[in-house]
Amino acid sequence: MACSITVGALMDARHTTEGGTPAPPLLKLYLFGGFRAVRDGGPALAERWPRPSARALVKLLAVVPGHALHREQAMDVCWPDADPQAAAGSLRVALHAARRALEPELAPRAASSYLVADGAMLRLDPATVWIDADHAEAAARTALAACDPAELAGALDAFGGELLPEDRYATWAQPRRDGLTRLREELLLGLAAAHLERGAAQEAAAVAEQVLAASPAEELAHRVLIEAYIRQGLRRRAVRQYHVCREALDAELGVRPGPETERLHRAALAARPMAVTSPPAAAPALPAALRGRLGTPLRGRDGLLAGLLAAAGPPVRLLTGEAGVGKTRLAGEVARRAAESGAAVLWGGGHDAEGHTPYGAFAEALNGWLAGRDAGERALVGAEHPELAAFLPALGRTGDDVERSPEEERDRLFSGTAALLGELAVAQPVVLVLDDLHAADTGSFQLLSHLARRSADAADAAGTGVRLRFLVTCREEELPEDDPRRTGLAALLRHGLATRVEVGRLDREACLTVAADALTATAAGPSQAGAAARPARGGGEAGSAGSGAGSGVGPGVGSTTGSRAGTAGGTVADPGPAPDLAPSSAVAPGTGDGRGPGSGSGSGSGLDSVSTPSAGPGTDVERLVRVWELSRGNPLFAIELARGLTDAGAGAGPVTPDSVRQLVAERLGRLDQDTRRIVEALSAAGGETALSDLLDVAAHGLRPPVAGAAAADALERAISVALVEERQVVVDGRPEAGVAFRHPVVRLTCYDRLTAVRRRQLHAAFAQTVLRRRPDAVDELASHFTRADDPRAAEYLRRAAERAAALYANDTADRYYRELVTRLDVDAAHARLAHSQVLGRMGHFAQAAGVLRRALAEFVRRGDHDDTVLAAAHLADTLAKAGATRDAWEVLRSHTVTAATAPGPAARHYLALSLIQGILGQYEDGYASALSALEPARRVRGPVGMAFQARSYVVQARNLALAGRFGEARETADLALGPAEASGDPTMIVAALSTLRENARRAGRLHEAVASGERALTLAERSGDPTNAAFERANLAELHMLLGESAAAATFAEAAVRGAEPDDAWCLPYALATLARIRLRAGGTEEAEALLRRAGSAAAVPRDRQAGLEVLAARAELALRTGRPREALSALAGAEDDAPALVAWAELLSGQAESARRRALAEVARAGRTGERLAETEARIALGAALFRLGEAAAAEEALSGAGDLAAGLPYPAGLSRVAAARRLADGTAAPDGLW
Repeated sequence: MACSITVGALMDARHTTEGGTPAPPLLKLYLFGGFRAVRDGGPALAERWPRPSARALVKLLAVVPGHALHREQAMDVCWPDADPQAAAGSLRVALHAARRALEPELAPRAASSYLVADGAMLRLDPATVWIDADHAEAAARTALAACDPAELAGALDAFGGELLPEDRYATWAQPRRDGLTRLREELLLGLAAAHLERGAAQEAAAVAEQVLAASPAEELAHRVLIEAYIRQGLRRRAVRQYHVCREALDAELGVRPGPETERLHRAALAARPMAVTSPPAAAPALPAALRGRLGTPLRGRDGLLAGLLAAAGPPVRLLTGEAGVGKTRLAGEVARRAAESGAAVLWGGGHDAEGHTPYGAFAEALNGWLAGRDAGERALVGAEHPELAAFLPALGRTGDDVERSPEEERDRLFSGTAALLGELAVAQPVVLVLDDLHAADTGSFQLLSHLARRSADAADAAGTGVRLRFLVTCREEELPEDDPRRTGLAALLRHGLATRVEVGRLDREACLTVAADALTATAAGPSQAGAAARPARGGGEAGSAGSGAGSGVGPGVGSTTGSRAGTAGGTVADPGPAPDLAPSSAVAPGTGDGRGPGSGSGSGSGLDSVSTPSAGPGTDVERLVRVWELSRGNPLFAIELARGLTDAGAGAGPVTPDSVRQLVAERLGRLDQDTRRIVEALSAAGGETALSDLLDVAAHGLRPPVAGAAAADALERAISVALVEERQVVVDGRPEAGVAFRHPVVRLTCYDRLTAVRRRQLHAAFAQTVLRRRPDAVDELASHFTRADDPRAAEYLRRAAERAAALYANDTADRYYRELVTRLDVDAAHARLAHSQVLGRMGHFAQAAGVLRRALAEFVRRGDHDDTVLAAAHLADTLAKAGATRDAWEVLRSHTVTAATAPGPAARHYLALSLIQGILGQYEDGYASALSALEPARRVRGPVGMAFQARSYVVQARNLALAGRFGEARETADLALGPAEASGDPTMIVAALSTLRENARRAGRLHEAVASGERALTLAERSGDPTNAAFERANLAELHMLLGESAAAATFAEAAVRGAEPDDAWCLPYALATLARIRLRAGGTEEAEALLRRAGSAAAVPRDRQAGLEVLAARAELALRTGRPREALSALAGAEDDAPALVAWAELLSGQAESARRRALAEVARAGRTGERLAETEARIALGAALFRLGEAAAAEEALSGAGDLAAGLPYPAGLSRVAAARRLADGTAAPDGLW
């Protein structure tokens, strides 16, 4: 760069006047962060200027180029509305005041040292005036030339805030402000590039993000950020940033990314996923649940163990069996051996004590794994997967503060979890154990299904075995028949993603060995027994089967009983019969329940872990045999009998779960007071808790307290008698020492023995401890405060419900809201309103309507107009989906919008009204209502407003299309996708894509329609909306049918019916009608008739006119195909304008050829005018057939040729087949009804 004297250098220079008189003090004008004027010496300048116009004049000169301005220019800017003479006078006054303000010591009529008048020009003297903006500009240009990070950072520091923020909207300051903003952006980009060049990728990314915060469409900043992410190994974030860049460029500039950005995108796609590995260790890295001293060998499970360790098979192995049979013990052994062979093992489970924490089983597993990583690796995971911070405390509970819908949050959480586990599986095989999944929330089951599909797809794509496996223990009998969790497991089995492994009871030999182990440990005495009883959960032969027993909310809910679950495809079953635990089912001594040695497939899973058993002289063989007879091979019962029935005689009754719990109760009764109270406190915490929490409760929550050495001694005694064990737990993402019950039966028995008063006191004590230590643990706090009947329960129930709803954990949110609205100290109406949204997402529209009616009544009673209108709109929408369309209409009529209604409720009202009008066939009115929603929707800020706008466009487009205004419908539909994507709401994006799909279908762009439909289906599935997913499948089925792809069509249609049937969803008639048409075209006339009877009944319930038309059209097609054209005409009576081509065929085959010709010709003209290419093709085929019948062969051939050309050009394979059939009809080689 040329070494010239800059303006800044001149202003910095000190000098003396030619006469040698001292120079005036340097005047410094600060424009960044607000105007200030100071001098290096002389009298201090006043902060308040006598005239604002004088201050404005100095600021104006400070920002104009060269700091010089003609007097007339100054007058135009400062006094634009004054006449020239008045403006000149004002300028003289302002100029005089400015000189005095800048130089108080200035003598009368003396020339100013700073503000100089040179004829008509006014200027600031560069020799005496220094301006921070000029200094910053000079420093910036010097730093940009040097490209040194330190210089660039120093130059950035010179930009000390916004230029003249007090004049933010003054046009005279805007050019200088814009120029400095661009220069600062150049500095930031230069600094980011310099960091990147020197390998400081994190620093480069941080600087680039500053640029994008102000200029989202700055492609250079996006490029730096993408490359920085690639260099850090953050492949997913790099790809995501590319898409952010592409969307920003398209939205603001209407252009695509440049070649260099595209190159970086390809590099990101080709990069290997982030290597997330376990640190090398001398011993396998085990989750906290498996650490500790090993117990006795696994007994009688060799066959099952070998099968579970085999590489072949689906990604999910489902271990089922009765309580106490050893599922967790078996899973623990599989996990240990997998870890020894180099696999990464993660362990999580369901726990009923805290309620169903959203995705709690996976949160526990991932938090536990992350807790074992160092801070750097956790930071890397958090950077690559920021979407997981919402439910993984180990990542620091950070977020991006972007408002998203629950559906989008759930989609991001699922994708992030899949990506993290997938990256881990790239480095090493992964085994993820989900223990007691029956006690987990529905979200955990849905996430398991998602991950299982991804794991299977990855294995298929790579052509290798499954590297991400899930080992699940579950008591299916504790899941109700209609529970979505049970349905989810069934779907996994049905689709070949899981296999059920039945863990049966032990055979006689293995059972006797387990009992001998227990007797040996008992005979060894408390100290040795205690030393042997410390493996982590599932660690020994008699290890715990889990800390959750039952899917209820509180301790004491659930049961240790349960019949053996039935087998299904892919089941590995125990050869023995299903056990019967009823008292009358005792087996005769020595019969072995029909099992021979080695045939069993069970393992111990009771209360203790003991050393290797011995059958030496100290063993009472007769007592062991009696244990076998009474336990019938259940390891838990065998252990408890061996320990507790030392004096049992020959007449002792058979074991039942109740009697086992009685044995546990007797052991608890033998404890000293302090030990018993510590154990009781632990029972209120659930299956496990942090040691520090338990000791805090013992010291501050028990009366009298158990603290210090007394608490430690009591805990030692509880461990020594094998009721509880030490176990590492993860709290807020950090591993901590913890304590846990060895088996849920122990906890349940202990909790059941507590009085109601005692339970409340213990839950209150735990709530206070958690509140002090983890105030953000809303699920724990909601659970404990609720069971303590504390007034604060309402607030934490609300927070827990909102958190669950935000993560789309609908069943958990539903349960929290149900508890919340029963409490008298909350705003029940708003809680019910939120609850109804959760129920609606679950497809429980009737329940949601009931909740909304109560909320609406409360809002009406309180006279809250906006909330009343909003609740009424939600109720009407819900009633319409539940089939009560007229009731919905009356609700809206009773609670209308006024001039005072807020924009949000007003938009919601008009959208609900439009929906109902569309269902009733009032399409023009429906369009008008949707259009009325647009104006208030635009006044609602943020994603909610965008969602309102998108929905308005979608509903407008649908009503326009149904009203026959297809051109306008297409234009309106194109406007919907932008705001839908801006809203971030997958449900809204699905609606927009669905509309685009239908428009593409009408226009004959079938492959484009399929692409839109598949994207809509993917989003609907991810959002957990079964109704929308079923509707999209039905439409995809029709598209594949039109493309002649009958197998794909049948698959989609069958899935659509399955998805819509459980709740009799509004889309059921569409799904049934589509499946009927597919069966009909395959020759299944009788099945089609049965399906259409069901479809007719379903369509009659919601009184959806469009659904009714779909069913009528399908019935007419059935009648035509079975040679009953007059029946087809009868079916379509009153709907002639909705299915003109079908009516034309019915008329033709009924002998009304001229009427058919006229109708088909009119439809050809109409469809051609509106661009409905499929309808035009069908109408031309019907026209050609009618003309042949009338003897007009040339015209008929012209019509059919036109239809063939249209069908071939689209392409429309089904149309081509129908053209060929129509030609055969003309040749006389087919009967008239053969076309059908």
